[in-house]
Parts: sequence; structure tokens; C-alpha cells
Amino acid sequence: MYIYWILLGLAIATEITGTLSMKWASVSEGNGGFILMLVMISLSYIFLSFAVKKIALGVAYALWEGIGILFITLFSVLLFDERVMLPISRTC
Repeated sequence: MYIYWILLGLAIATEITGTLSMKWASVSEGNGGFILMLVMISLSYIFLSFAVKKIALGVAYALWEGIGILFITLFSVLLFDERVMLPISRTC
């Protein structure tokens, strides 16, 4: 059973790498970022598809997306100097 959680962890890690490589590809020259993105996103879906054989789909997808978004945001701020704008709303 632990192997499926490891596969989910690999799916999350490759999703983060693939998504961050999109930004890297847009600010650098050459096709390296796009190739890395294609490989990592493909691996992410492959790992996720194996993980959901024993982990409930809802749980796996929620963790995959939630942890992915958290780390993508964190690394975008640290690596690409992006700003995080928190929406503030007023209600009457």
C-alpha cells in the first residue's frame, strides 16, 4: 500500500516541476523548458493514474492539486519573484 502513496508523492513532485518549467520556458530562450514541461506533466499523470488504483480518487486528486498549488505558489515567489496578491473584500 505504501508504494501507492509514494507514487502519489512522485505525481505531486512532477506536477510541480512541470508547471514551474512553463514559467521557466517563458522567460528563457530555447526549448528546454517546454520539453521538461511535457515530460514532467506526462509523468505526473502516469504516476497519478497508478496511485489511484489503491487510493480513493477524490483523496488523491485533492492532495495532488492542493499540495501542488501550495508549492507552485511558494516556488514561484522564491524563484521568479512573483507577488502574491491576497484579495480583500468588504461586506456590508
